This record gives sequence, C-alpha cells and structure tokens, in this order.
Amino acid sequence: MPRLPDKTCTGCGACAALCPHGAITMKADSEGFLYPETDRARCTDCGLCERRCPVLGAAAEELPAYACMHRDKDVRRLSSSGGVFSACAQYVLEQGGAVFGARFDGEFAVMHGCAETPQEAAAFRGSKYVQSGMNDTHASCRRMLEAGRPVLFSGLPCQIAGLRAYLKTAYEELYCIDCICHGVPSPLLWKKYIEYRSARAGSAVRSITFRCKDSGWKQYTLVFAFENGAEYRASSGTDPYLRLFLRDCCLREACYRCAFKKERHVSDLTVGDFWGIEHVCPELDDNTGTSVVFVQSQKGARLLDKIKPSLIVKPVSAAQSIRYNPSLVQSAPRPALRDSFYADLQQKTLPYLFKKYAKDPFLLRCARLAKRILKKLLRLPAAFQP
Repeated sequence: MPRLPDKTCTGCGACAALCPHGAITMKADSEGFLYPETDRARCTDCGLCERRCPVLGAAAEELPAYACMHRDKDVRRLSSSGGVFSACAQYVLEQGGAVFGARFDGEFAVMHGCAETPQEAAAFRGSKYVQSGMNDTHASCRRMLEAGRPVLFSGLPCQIAGLRAYLKTAYEELYCIDCICHGVPSPLLWKKYIEYRSARAGSAVRSITFRCKDSGWKQYTLVFAFENGAEYRASSGTDPYLRLFLRDCCLREACYRCAFKKERHVSDLTVGDFWGIEHVCPELDDNTGTSVVFVQSQKGARLLDKIKPSLIVKPVSAAQSIRYNPSLVQSAPRPALRDSFYADLQQKTLPYLFKKYAKDPFLLRCARLAKRILKKLLRLPAAFQP
C-alpha cells in the first residue's frame, strides 16, 4: 500500500489522476476536504503515486519581483488585484490556446474548468476563498498540450505542483501561474454558508463576488446577489465566513504546515495582492488593485515580457515584497480552536459557529469601541469637547 501524506496532504488530486489502475479516489472527510483513498484490491504497489507526490520536494532562492497593474481600469475593477492573470489569459487565448482556472459551478461550488474564449476565461477572475475541486482538468490539460495547443493553468501552489507531478513531461507550451495562498477553507463550510445566505434572503443565489472593489481594493467587500433582487454586502472585517477564514479556524490541515511555503515554486509566475504597495512603490497605489509578481522560471520571464504592453510594470525588491506578503513563505498558525470548530461544524448551526468563532473577545470589542469614541471626540471642535 502506498504511504501518501496524511495531515500534510493538500488534496491536489495528482495521485488519483496518475494511478494507472484506478486504485485511488478522492473522498471527502468529515470536514469536507478531499483526501486520497486507496482500493487495496486494485493497488499493485507500483509506487508511482509516492514518487510523484508534490508534497515531497522543492527549493528556494531569491526571485525577480515586480509591481504590476493592468492598463485597463475595467479589467482591474473586475480582478482581485492588478489584473495580471487577465493579461496572461488574453495572450494565451490569442495564440489559439486554452486557459484553466477556478470558477463557480451552477450551485456556486468552486471547481476548476477550462476556457477557450475571453468570455469563458472571465469566470476565472477574482479570488474564491474555498478549495476548488479539480474535476478532470489534469487529463484535459494533457490532451490540449499533446494536441500542440498553448495552455495557461492557474491555481494554488499545491495544485500547480500536483499538475506537474501528473504531467511529468515539461511541455514547452504550458504556462503555470500560482497565487499567494493564505490557506483553503472547507468546501463543506462554504456549501453550508451558501445555504445560510440563501435562507436569510429567501431566494436562490444569482451571483457571488468575494472581492468587490466598490469601496476600494484595500476595503474589499463580499457580495451575494439573489434571484429576488435582494443583496448581501459585508466587508472582510464583518462577514462571518471571511472572519473564520482570516482567523484560520476553517483551513485544511495541510495549510498549517504547507510544503509549498517557499520563495521558489514550481509555477512560472507567482501572483498576489501587493499589500504594502504604498511603502514599496507608492506611484502604483491608487486603491484599484496592484499585483505583486514573482518570476519563477525563464518561461515565466518570457510570458511577463509578452504581456508587458498591457501592464504598468515596476521592478521591486523581492525581500521587501515578501515582508508585506508573508503568506508566500509562512504557513497560517494553527488555532487551538480548530479541532472544536470542525466538531461543531458537524453538529451545530452556522449562527452558533459565528458567535463562538467569528466574534472578537469582549475586551477587544470594548477597546475598539473606546478607540472609535476617542477618535470622534478628537475630531469635534473645541467648543463641543467636554
């Protein structure tokens, strides 16, 4: 029987896609995350899944880094950060290629899929804060490449590593982009949250945007639009799902000791929000979104050069960029309440979970209230101050 990772497994699905005997399937555990399950009757102990498992390797070194913004403000508005993915997708599609990325399905679960037109690729824009299912994208990607078509594959670092492990061959026409990852919440939690929001609105969901920029890139908003015309809007600091995500209560176990938290990734480009842009490159800080781009390979450097006409590009210090984007190299801390959270997810309602895990402690809430009152008093004219 193969000895695949347990708690450090990322669920990339490479082992299941690779197995020549169909002995491995991806099954959801009690928390809703997918893990490999091996059929003893089919397994021949060939060791292929172990040898190609991407959790077992990687390297690190200084990287070229850039601050980037798409020149088209509409593209930036519809992107999570600076629109670099859109520029890459446009280039590959213009070469007659295909683009793979994460999008919502008809039930608003997040799944990887393939796009062959700009309209289809637009669904891959924007962050989706939940782990995506890979479907048959490994095999589909290989078919495209063997047909001689260029392919852009976007995903998380572990997903790109899983794809590389599956393909094995270094296809010249494959471009891989990964994003700086904080960690992935459970698809089970996300499914329950959609049901919760739908019940509160009394309507089915029509669309979801995790990173609406109506209030700016730095104060982004989660937006649910419903079929009955209702709408739910909340900032990352007030929405209970995002608060659980940012408090690290609901992440996959492997995310707390991620094997891919290193500067050097197996992708060609690594992209993410350029937090701290006001300190590093203030001329690109207009609150519409700026991307940080780390070039991971010579092919990545060539791709960035091809899309430069669509972008504003400024070289920056990699060390300085990582200082404001530590998720590139640091795993999320594992909260003490993580185990009890998933035990409660099986038995309790979401309002119970939100109250127990998403609220700030009482003393912290009091301190914030006092700070807001003090700020208001300081802004009052002298005649009105007590």
